[in-house]
Amino acid sequence: MDRFVEHTEGDPCKTPLFSVPGLVMGYYDGNSVTALWNYAQRYSLGDNFHGTIFGPSAPGHISLVSGQTHGLTTKFMPGGKPFPPHMVIDNTGNGQGTLIEDSQPLDDDCSYRDQVQFSSDNKNIGDLLNAKGISWGLL
Repeated sequence: MDRFVEHTEGDPCKTPLFSVPGLVMGYYDGNSVTALWNYAQRYSLGDNFHGTIFGPSAPGHISLVSGQTHGLTTKFMPGGKPFPPHMVIDNTGNGQGTLIEDSQPLDDDCSYRDQVQFSSDNKNIGDLLNAKGISWGLL
């Protein structure tokens, strides 16, 4: 973790969207991040994320909420460059792919590299709780 702060702020977008000095290690209170602050007052926020799969952030987070990383329907590279072949296993069922690397979400304004989108038919934890009539939202 030596000097990780120096290497977590990049420059694909101009400020105020990205690369604001001190953004990574900034202090945010209830006045600047009201929604998250309110959640933290009523619930616990997990600050130690332990992924359900070995790998980078995107597949780990997607797997956390949906239990899998399959259902990819759109791949895009800005500037018309070819999409990196090692990011997605293509056509692993129903013409959809499976995310295996750390792609970014489609239409991310600050993305300068591979972007992906999942099918709207994919189910996540919220969908499954709703289907069973179990309340899970903020009161």
